[in-house]
Amino acid sequence: MLGALLLAALSGLAGCGTGDEAPPAPTQEPPPTDSPTAEPTDSPSPEPTDEPEETTAVPVYFVTQTSQGLRLAREFHPAEAAADPVTAAVRRMLVEPPSDPDYRSLWPGGSDVLDVRDGPGAIVVDVTGPVATTALPRRQARLAMQQLAYTATAAAQRDVPVRLLVDGQPPTQLWGRDAVRTTVRRADPLAVRLRVQINDPGEGAEVPSTFPVTGEAAVFEAALVWRVEQDGSTVAEGTAMTTEGQTFAPFTFEVALDGVSGPVTLIVSETDASSGEGFPPVSDSKSLVVVE
Repeated sequence: MLGALLLAALSGLAGCGTGDEAPPAPTQEPPPTDSPTAEPTDSPSPEPTDEPEETTAVPVYFVTQTSQGLRLAREFHPAEAAADPVTAAVRRMLVEPPSDPDYRSLWPGGSDVLDVRDGPGAIVVDVTGPVATTALPRRQARLAMQQLAYTATAAAQRDVPVRLLVDGQPPTQLWGRDAVRTTVRRADPLAVRLRVQINDPGEGAEVPSTFPVTGEAAVFEAALVWRVEQDGSTVAEGTAMTTEGQTFAPFTFEVALDGVSGPVTLIVSETDASSGEGFPPVSDSKSLVVVE
């Protein structure tokens, strides 16, 4: 059911103009939450209903370490269909951990969204939390603002400036320093995004022995290599191509794991165009469970 809901939600992202929000729906499950137990009341219990809760998917950007430093990496997270998508996506970015353990957020714990105003010329995001006093190196502070810009504009399906407020006011200090830009646009994706991105299956997904893989990559000559590992051994491998080289473009391929079941790791990488003389190839990986 979750995969179908995510697919329906993501179908509307095509053509939004942001250039990276139209992949097939991921199968990743939302991260578990520890909900407090409700106190008993004297109010009558609501009548049970068979109506499913309507859910959509929102794109959320985190960061991950690569051979070329920290880069933005995207996940899709479920949200209530009635919720404002920008608010839902930014709150996920600030409050919820990523599903993929290789990803993390640069925004400090204790942050949350107070308000979002999606105006004609900019998206204004008002947050609360220790953003002003949490020190980050200058490069990470800039990437944190890009994390916000990419998340907000992807959810809004518009490439416009994003303006940050803290507790309702333009911050005079941010990330432990003065004079930090608080209105930003998306930077060039080749400069800030993870160059190989698996969209589906998502982290922790259960998959059959034969399953499709989709994603996006910006790689030399559109060439990718992939492998599936189990207990440290390669159980399947192959090559794939994006639809265009040297720019972010979609890829798809099929994995067949005859006789394999249980936990596996899927790894998709760019090819090593330097023959070992340059940076190590960039890759993305997902932990999966093969079910019969």
